[in-house]
Amino acid sequence: MGVGNRPPVPARASSKTLSLADVVESLAAEFASTLGVQTVVIVVRRCQRELDIAGAPSDLLQARARQRLQILDLLQRQADQPSDDDQP
Repeated sequence: MGVGNRPPVPARASSKTLSLADVVESLAAEFASTLGVQTVVIVVRRCQRELDIAGAPSDLLQARARQRLQILDLLQRQADQPSDDDQP
């Protein structure tokens, strides 16, 4: 029991906990121009599954997905740059 005879109050979700839609919306604003919204959605969903399997807190979802998207963004930008081999 909680204080007195009252049942304990359930813990509230952290203010940093965002819904899946919030995470996708936030990261799409950052990465959709280079990677596309569909890629953002796929990465966020995959990260969510991995965190669920590991039993990790959902607060980590946005950070994990952002890290993955940053890597993809960097690879995409490198692929878009002409290499020295492309010049005659």
